[in-house]
Amino acid sequence: MRAHFLGRERNLAAVSDTSLAVLQFAELVRGERPVQAPSNPFQVEAVRPMERYCFHCFGVRWFDVIHAWHSRQVVQIKRCRHCGKESGG
Repeated sequence: MRAHFLGRERNLAAVSDTSLAVLQFAELVRGERPVQAPSNPFQVEAVRPMERYCFHCFGVRWFDVIHAWHSRQVVQIKRCRHCGKESGG
């Protein structure tokens, strides 16, 4: 069984396989990084799929349409599942 170590090592090949999320989680557990308070101003009501034309990757693609509240207004954010481009409105 191969061991998996986090942090500074002499063997850089083992460190490159570790994802950023794992490194950040390890920093939180060790107390090296303070936990931040949530700062999301949106209150998400629903996420629905919708097929639309994407002007970024030039094709009919599936979008995740996020219906949310922000400052007493309904907001829709559309995100292309293919290229990740976001648009509002």
